[in-house]
Amino acid sequence: MPLQQLDYCIIIATGGWYKSAIFKLQKVGIDITNIPLASANDCFSREDTIETVILKSKNGMK
Repeated sequence: MPLQQLDYCIIIATGGWYKSAIFKLQKVGIDITNIPLASANDCFSREDTIETVILKSKNGMK
């Protein structure tokens, strides 16, 4: 079942770089089209990464 069909809000927070994260997710077949993602490109700390992706999900942003 695709992640988007689950009854959950899916978000991705990674300490890796954005392009690397996208590459890896695509290689394992995860469609991130409408999934908010925050990476090391966006933030300096783990806490900032989590806060950023939560804000993105609340604002309907990718």
